[in-house]
Amino acid sequence: MMSKVSKRELEIIKCIIEGKHDFNEIREAIGLKKSVVSEYITKLKKEGLIVEHKNPKDGRKKYYELNENELLLVTRKELIKIIEEELQRKLSDDELKSIEKILIEFVRPALIELVKMYDDNAEIKSLSGSIKDVIEQINSIVVGYYWYDTFKLNISCDTMAKYSKNIFPEYPHLAHLYKAIEYLPKKFAEDWVKTKAFKSSIANPLLKFINLMNPDFIDFIRNHGEDEKNGV
Repeated sequence: MMSKVSKRELEIIKCIIEGKHDFNEIREAIGLKKSVVSEYITKLKKEGLIVEHKNPKDGRKKYYELNENELLLVTRKELIKIIEEELQRKLSDDELKSIEKILIEFVRPALIELVKMYDDNAEIKSLSGSIKDVIEQINSIVVGYYWYDTFKLNISCDTMAKYSKNIFPEYPHLAHLYKAIEYLPKKFAEDWVKTKAFKSSIANPLLKFINLMNPDFIDFIRNHGEDEKNGV
């Protein structure tokens, strides 16, 4: 089990996202010896997070891509296992199908945006490199689900995603998470908020705040959403 991606491995993943696929490009970008970079790349390959190809123009050279079926920091299989351990139950077939769709189509792009923002020297880091980073995206989707459910917003998730790009331009990953809300199974959301992973995160007090909101304020937000839809 890969419990944490190191800062150097995050830098390699970031290089690939930015279009540096050649081994030498990656090595030059992160400024480490060839043997050290090779060691990190070998680990990422072994974990299934990146894929190695031979350069079609020069078979002696290799280039690397992210594994499009995995989640940058963790494999789907490993994450599903962790999710089921948190829930203390197996996901149903329908839940598994929905959760895997959410992970690959929405959480993965959100993580890509966060990796683009990654700077180990920043005061506030976008990522720690651990599985917790992925779990936090799930927590955000669950909070969004209850936000929609509480306010009965008459705005599509896609529309909300478009708004978020203007409202929160410094958090481009949020747009992907908003889109995921409509695919989240109700049973999963209800059970997930009872897990340790949710209760120990910042998402828990946010959900409590939503649940404590005054009905009049909820009506105001709901009506504002309808006004936005009608262009008022």
